[in-house]
Amino acid sequence: MADQELGAAASAASEPTSTRQRWQRLDEETVQYYTEVVQALSALQSEEDRALLAANALGEAEGRQLSIATDAACSRALEVLLSAAAPAAVAAFARALAEPENYWELVSSPFGSHVAERLLDALGRHAADGNAEASAEAGQVLASIAGSVRAHLGDHAAHRSASHAARRLLSVLAGRDVAPAAPAAAATDGAAYARATQAKQGRAGLSARFGVGAPVPPPPPQHPELLRGFADALGSAEWAGAATEALIYDPYGGPWLQALLTALARDREALQALIPRILAAGAAAATGEPADEQGGAAGAAAAGEHPTLDLAGLDNGRLLGLMRDRTSSHLMEVVVTVAPEELLDELQARYLRGELAALAAHPCGNFVVQALAGAAARPQPVRLLLRELRDAVPELLGSKRAGVVAALLAASERCGNAAVQTDAARALSSALAARASAGRPGAAQGWAAALLTLDTGADLSNADERTRLSTLGSAMLACLLRMPKEASAEFAEALAGLPAAALRRAGADSAGSRALEAFFGGAAPVKAKRRLLRRLLGGLGALSAEPGGSHVVQAAYASANLKDKEAIAGELAAAEAHIASTPRGLALLRRCNVEEFKRGADGWRAHARTSAALRDDIAALGSSEEQLKQGKRKKVQVGSQPEADGAPSGRGVGRGGALVGGGSVGEVMALLGFPGQEPGMEKGMEGMRKKAKKRRAE
Repeated sequence: MADQELGAAASAASEPTSTRQRWQRLDEETVQYYTEVVQALSALQSEEDRALLAANALGEAEGRQLSIATDAACSRALEVLLSAAAPAAVAAFARALAEPENYWELVSSPFGSHVAERLLDALGRHAADGNAEASAEAGQVLASIAGSVRAHLGDHAAHRSASHAARRLLSVLAGRDVAPAAPAAAATDGAAYARATQAKQGRAGLSARFGVGAPVPPPPPQHPELLRGFADALGSAEWAGAATEALIYDPYGGPWLQALLTALARDREALQALIPRILAAGAAAATGEPADEQGGAAGAAAAGEHPTLDLAGLDNGRLLGLMRDRTSSHLMEVVVTVAPEELLDELQARYLRGELAALAAHPCGNFVVQALAGAAARPQPVRLLLRELRDAVPELLGSKRAGVVAALLAASERCGNAAVQTDAARALSSALAARASAGRPGAAQGWAAALLTLDTGADLSNADERTRLSTLGSAMLACLLRMPKEASAEFAEALAGLPAAALRRAGADSAGSRALEAFFGGAAPVKAKRRLLRRLLGGLGALSAEPGGSHVVQAAYASANLKDKEAIAGELAAAEAHIASTPRGLALLRRCNVEEFKRGADGWRAHARTSAALRDDIAALGSSEEQLKQGKRKKVQVGSQPEADGAPSGRGVGRGGALVGGGSVGEVMALLGFPGQEPGMEKGMEGMRKKAKKRRAE
């Protein structure tokens, strides 16, 4: 990446003068100097030498920082130099540009805005990783820049070039990338949405909405007080009503607001004050009601009170308009993702009741419903979503709105309530039955095949076809197969009943392989797992060479009995050379003990029996520990309002070899080929070792 940047800077500086005549601000001598500096920097290997050369070059810009940073050619060179320079040199260069007038001229330039982004990155890096002096100096410059942006917030947030630098500033203050992902509302189907969100995994992305377990909270921000300053600025009287309304619908201001809300994800008080202001923006302007002189989190703090969730001025029609608009719907995705639970519950129960089905069918609104489902981690909100959307599931599946159904299933799995999960599975099975009766393509092959080929036109019975299987359909099937037996039994039987050719094709597909992996690691009956495995036998060598297929084979081996393990190891040993040449082949051969199998079947069987016994003991120990935790939880909750719904359940082997839902049994898991678990439980481990030794002696 560094070499590419150096090459781009050098080529930009060496372009003919005519191509940069419009933006040329400097004399040819200065341009030639920075061209040669970049070329010399690319030839240096020592970091100290590179930092020294970069510092000298930045020092040469003394008094001309702004003109050099906004030059068409030299701006590219400065981007490279700022990445290589020492903290002191970067801070000295930044101080000259941090004044409001200079900083605005810098970021409003199409070339200077790129320099500003690289400058902010360097300051953030030095503030977080530098020594105490460098960190303090970088923090002071960042505070000065943040003050310059707050002083002219509307100009910076809504400007074509300056908005990108303003978003980068929020990312630096938060200590993580909070800029919005690629536009997803323009996607017309699940595959396009997957491509749109693949480059950036935001909270609104596929991985967050369809992930297992509760959402992982973001890390604490690097500069929370500076972020709170932006929230307080938007809560002031200056931004009441029409001003915020204009920012919401602005093509550059809207993404800046998204970045701010994402950066404030851990600041509950700021969100409680800011989100109602955003949702009700325009209400004060329409009614002519005066705004508070001091609002937002700052006003609440000054009064010594927590901010209240005041949605009284919110118009239902306007809220739905925000969710359907091509621009503001992106902001609403972020709003429902980061909103506190109390505010989200009020929105869902008071303003969105009876509207979700129509919203889910809308080209833009359906992504807001997906985000709403992705934010639901408790049974009650998921029940409300199911109640409103279950009758619309057939239409959603048939109108390329399957992302809503997939997000709803993921929310059902995430909430951990068996009744909710069973209800969600029944809603989907009813929808698939309706599609089959209507003669939809793929539905007649069974429910599992219908999901695997959803919206793709793929034919599982055709082994020579190369059409990829459905990403969303496979995600839905995998989600169902991870649920308890009550919810997953019908889908597990449907998958196990597919022909061998269809199963092998699904196992080799990047999306379908995850469904098969979930099947072997889930609650499917042992007989069904064995029946599916028997249909894969004879093709495991070719399947193991595929990236997704190797995970399927590993999951199948982990769930198989001794006889089937031996059959798997035999096929892998026969194709060892081919499998070992693949990126994950050696790890798979090691996990399945192929080397020991080749040395002798008797020794391999003894090792397999020991491993199976240890796995059983681990499962029993993990179950006992979970019961103990549940008992302690109940004791703690005495005298408080209990949760009426069950706790999340389920255990399986995920990608990377980690057990989901087990105890901390690191040493034994490492022995069985599952590294990365925490060490502990030594006393229980010793007992299991003695049991295993006794079994070997017998």
